[in-house]
Amino acid sequence: MLAELKKKIFSSEEFQRLSVAEPSLSSPVYLRGISGSLWAFIAAYLYEEFQGQILLVVPEKDSAEKLRDDCSQLISEANVRLYAVESTHAAQTLDMTAPISQVESLKALSAQLPGIYITHAAALTIAVPPREEFMRAVIELSANTETGFEALLAKLAERGFERKPLV
Repeated sequence: MLAELKKKIFSSEEFQRLSVAEPSLSSPVYLRGISGSLWAFIAAYLYEEFQGQILLVVPEKDSAEKLRDDCSQLISEANVRLYAVESTHAAQTLDMTAPISQVESLKALSAQLPGIYITHAAALTIAVPPREEFMRAVIELSANTETGFEALLAKLAERGFERKPLV
């Protein structure tokens, strides 16, 4: 049923006009007068049409979380990223112990992966490290692969982690 609704909305005249705007999508597109879940349909349509990075900025964190949920219903959840942070001092830099969704969003953006990226206005005030610095700080661990314990400890120490008896 959702697939049928999505198809009907995507084939509407209004949505077809969005595809005509394609050349201008390399710069911001501002839309007004849209409410509710229609934002998710627009984001999903643009993502499916152009397979690029779609950034949506909404006023509050709660709105960002709701929009992420709506977009995840319309396209693969793996292609929807949420960067939502709590307000902090504007001079504070991203803490690498931040919630996984923040780190995964920055990692995907840094790797220039296509997807829908959703954030809120206050999150734009948080300083993030330069791309190269961020990517150097990432340690990838994968299921069903072995990582040397001492090598992992050395990588963590290089990134400023301190060894403690209990975590």
